[in-house]
Amino acid sequence: MIFGYLFFAIYAENRGSSVMCTVTAFLLHYFWLASLCWMGVEAVNMYLSLVKVLGSYVHRFVLKAGIVAWGLPLVVVGITAGVDYHKAYKKTKSDDFFCILGRPAFYGAFYAIVALIVIFNAVVFVMVMKTISQRAKVLGSAKAKKKQ
Repeated sequence: MIFGYLFFAIYAENRGSSVMCTVTAFLLHYFWLASLCWMGVEAVNMYLSLVKVLGSYVHRFVLKAGIVAWGLPLVVVGITAGVDYHKAYKKTKSDDFFCILGRPAFYGAFYAIVALIVIFNAVVFVMVMKTISQRAKVLGSAKAKKKQ
C-alpha cells in the first residue's frame, strides 16, 4: 500500500511524458490491487487460524500467499494492458492533470476485483464471527455447569 501512496504522491501528476504517465498508471493499478489481494490472503490466514484450527497447517503458506497476492494483480494488470494500454492507462480527460486507469478499464479491472475481494473478506469475517460466537456459547455453558 505504501508503494501505491508513493507512486500517487510523486508520479501521478502529469508532467508531460506520455510514457511516464502510462507507467505510473500501470504501477498504481498494480500496487493497489496487490495491497487488496494481501487483505484477501490475511482473511484466509484468519480463517485457517480461527476456524480450521486443527489440521490447518499449509506447507509454505507465505510463499503460496505471496505468489497469489503479487501474481494475481500482475495477471489482471497485464491483461488490462494487453487489451489496449493506450485506452486503459492514460491521462484523465477532464483536465489532463493526473495519470490514472481509464474509465472502462477502471470499472472492469479495478472495481470488479475490489468488489470480489471485499465480498470474500465479508464472507470469511461472517464465518469467523460465527465460529467465535459458537465457541463462546460452549465455553459459557461449560462454566455455568462447573459452578453448579
